[in-house]
Amino acid sequence: MIAIITGASSGLGAEFARQLDREHLSELWLVARDEVALKGVADSLKTPSRIIICDLSIESEIESKIGTALESAKPTVKFCVNNAGFGKIGPLHLLKREDMTAMIDVNCRAVVQLSHMVIPFMKEGSCLIHTSSAASFAPLGGFAVYAATKAFVTSFSVAIQAELVEKGIHSIAVCPGPIETDFSRRAHQGSVRSDSVMKKKADAEPVIRKAIADAKKKKSVSLYGIKFNLMPLLAKFIPQRILAEISYRQVMNTQKR
Repeated sequence: MIAIITGASSGLGAEFARQLDREHLSELWLVARDEVALKGVADSLKTPSRIIICDLSIESEIESKIGTALESAKPTVKFCVNNAGFGKIGPLHLLKREDMTAMIDVNCRAVVQLSHMVIPFMKEGSCLIHTSSAASFAPLGGFAVYAATKAFVTSFSVAIQAELVEKGIHSIAVCPGPIETDFSRRAHQGSVRSDSVMKKKADAEPVIRKAIADAKKKKSVSLYGIKFNLMPLLAKFIPQRILAEISYRQVMNTQKR
């Protein structure tokens, strides 16, 4: 049995690899673009690892690299972690169009493509883990495309869970708040000041530990921290327009510092 982890070169993906290293799997398939970083992660693991260099924004690469490997090895996929993703912060009209469309490709299309690809290789007890975000529960001004893509991921994950129950395959959306990773640095490049992104970030280790525990408990959504456990509830009672305006003001205030 294997686990496939996208975005495994750093951040949450690398932490998923470290924690799934304890699950007595035959192999971990580590997927990302950075071969050097992937080798570094692989070298830190006890489980044998297969490194797959793949740009998830390109549909044909997913087919040729991950799809071909699956058809060749025909493994049983115990875990598929759709973790790769990125965001850009700032007003839509000031961001690069190619970044916005690539965000949709990586955060949404690749998640659907890989999920569809691996389900035939899963058995009862297998699990799809989708890295979403607390941002998925509300429209966020200044983070509009990212929040929308994560809303897609959470909705998609919960929906396919209903479809897969009879197969005994589970699907869970992991919806953390800000975490201490390279994600926030990339999100702020070319938009707001990078020295503001390191405040009030959670560590990745307990977030992923809880995510895996929640997956084993067959939960549909994994939330970490009291504040973010309240996010779905708050989003139901506060008008979406107000949430978007509050978010946008916060982004712009940070930009002015």
